[in-house]
Amino acid sequence: MKKKLWIDTDVGVDDSLAILLCLNSSEYEIVGISCCGGNASLKNVIHNVNRTLNVWGHDSQKIPIYGGCTRGLIEKPMVIPEIHGDDGLGDINDKDFGIDIPDRIEKENAINALIEACQRYDDLYLLTLAPLTNIALALRMNLDAMLRLKHITIMGGAEDGVGNTSPYAEFNFRADPHAAYIVFTTFPQERITMSTWTLTTHHQFKGEKMKNICDRHNTLIEKFVAESWKKLLIFTKGCLLMADPHAAFVALYGYTKVERLRVTIVTEGEKIGMTEVVSDPNGTFVPKELDETELIAKLEAVLTDH
Repeated sequence: MKKKLWIDTDVGVDDSLAILLCLNSSEYEIVGISCCGGNASLKNVIHNVNRTLNVWGHDSQKIPIYGGCTRGLIEKPMVIPEIHGDDGLGDINDKDFGIDIPDRIEKENAINALIEACQRYDDLYLLTLAPLTNIALALRMNLDAMLRLKHITIMGGAEDGVGNTSPYAEFNFRADPHAAYIVFTTFPQERITMSTWTLTTHHQFKGEKMKNICDRHNTLIEKFVAESWKKLLIFTKGCLLMADPHAAFVALYGYTKVERLRVTIVTEGEKIGMTEVVSDPNGTFVPKELDETELIAKLEAVLTDH
């Protein structure tokens, strides 16, 4: 029987590829996707989740999609159209992929839906690809239910203190540092894995290495991924930085090297959103190395599906 997986996302070009990796898993079943404003507006995030599920097919259109928070708890919205496009998914044309159909969205709020899922399933795993706003509020609303989660894998932070949004802070934690603070001070860190920007930069793909992944197959999925990444790759000067796919890979398949670190989040001042860490054998799991051969194989499996 497959393990149950809930994804919280702010799709986002790299979020979309991360979701595709999860959809292709033989061990996990996605039972819900909650949306949060972050890389893009909440409306666009909902649209982008729909587009991703529609292009994948395989009955993934049955996965419930929920709308959550439009922005962080305190900080101003930080959408980044210069990276992800005005629509958050590279400004692709839905008609090019046969996915120009109305969006689905459940009536129930994402936070209530996540809490109910925690109460329903005994083996629920959570993957977060967005600012942690929805998760922090769910923890505040029903801690007992949220503590039933088996594990949380979080894309966020930079344990080396070198950010991508400020000199100190990674985007997801900078977009809502107060939510990140709530999560790391409320949920047991021994049941958290943090896939960081530090890991992303360590496993960046350039030149031929990148082309060998994304420029070899004449499939619908590869065209969808390649087209959605075009604007982002211009911004990164041709460097494939797969923050969210790395987090999905970590959640699904693990890592080859890890540190245990006690994580705290700076919530004010110049270094707001910064990840501060100290060594702790009972702390958060912070992967330092991935199996790149397996990662490439899993990406290829997605890109060649159809």
